[in-house]
Amino acid sequence: MSSFQRVLILDHDAGLRDRRSSDLITDTAATISQALDRLATEGYDAVLCRVDKPEEVSFLLRIKKVVPAVPLVALTPGGNPALDDLARDSGADEVQARSSLGAAEVISRSRELRVQGRELVAQRRQLIARRRILSKEWINQVREVFKGFLPLVVEDNPDQVVFLKRAFEKAFLPCPLPVMRDGLEAIHYLQGEAGYGDRATYPLPTLAILDIKMPKKSGLDVIQWIRSRPKFARLPVFMLTASPDHYDTAMTLGANDYYTKPMESGGLREILRTIAVRWWFFQQAFEASPPPR
Repeated sequence: MSSFQRVLILDHDAGLRDRRSSDLITDTAATISQALDRLATEGYDAVLCRVDKPEEVSFLLRIKKVVPAVPLVALTPGGNPALDDLARDSGADEVQARSSLGAAEVISRSRELRVQGRELVAQRRQLIARRRILSKEWINQVREVFKGFLPLVVEDNPDQVVFLKRAFEKAFLPCPLPVMRDGLEAIHYLQGEAGYGDRATYPLPTLAILDIKMPKKSGLDVIQWIRSRPKFARLPVFMLTASPDHYDTAMTLGANDYYTKPMESGGLREILRTIAVRWWFFQQAFEASPPPR
């Protein structure tokens, strides 16, 4: 039986190049599309993913969705603990500061940790963070932490709007902005047009929660518009839809995460809490990361 261990490295700068040793074979992908194609057709024992900025943690989510059982290591620049936490929250089984280490050394350090153990540690960390930030006992702290939480919700179903507002209340999360009923109205709001020009009354959101199937413009149209505007390059966008069929398209267009609507109100409340915690991680990571050029 071969002793080779095969590793895929997603590195847009090719800092860790392909190499072979007595116990390691590495392949390098320069883009997330290349990495996903290889993962779908070839077998790997581990994946290393370079994550330089918060916008790139979506790579981890997409990789984990394709190969959930394969160990995933995020290589970050170091010096930004919030980015490391965001990487863990996005599916990384381990986070290591990117340095002069070669792929073989990174893997050898990671090899001792079993996948199940890493997943349990990550889940426990997430649960602790959510309970601390979002429990009733911490309601005053929640209000302070999330005072900048301004979600723009885009949902055309009136019943779903009622459920969403109720779920925000039960999760102790603010939802002060009006709910947009179609994609075109959401774009008008973001542009400050069609009656939304007064930013004192209609402030810019700090995140967007989009349905996909809507009149006039879909949620996919809206996210494509958002990502084409440098002003909104760092606006976290979360898809909340009844259909799981558009995951790849939405993530490729620039969604930060993708959630399927649950049937019960408790499940919706937990999704909103998850979105809130991920938004908080993004804000902390953005503060320590240089803005995109």
